[in-house]
Amino acid sequence: MTTFWLCFRRDGAFAGVAIVDAGNLAGAAQIAWERGCNPGGEIVSVELPPSLQIDPSFRNRLLDRADATRLRDEFQKLMTSLH
Repeated sequence: MTTFWLCFRRDGAFAGVAIVDAGNLAGAAQIAWERGCNPGGEIVSVELPPSLQIDPSFRNRLLDRADATRLRDEFQKLMTSLH
């Protein structure tokens, strides 16, 4: 399984982020839909490194801009510390 960061855009505007585990991007989009955290629209995705520890409270739900930004900032700090 791969952990995907799915960023949704609808009508050119941010619509949320979902963090889900799946075998591929199509599966991740489907899982997000089934769990109610896929608002539809365009998806931009990133496969997250397996070593990245993600708080379970961020998984399988639609994150608003504030939560997504906070999580992204935590990832950036972690990645910077690894180099």
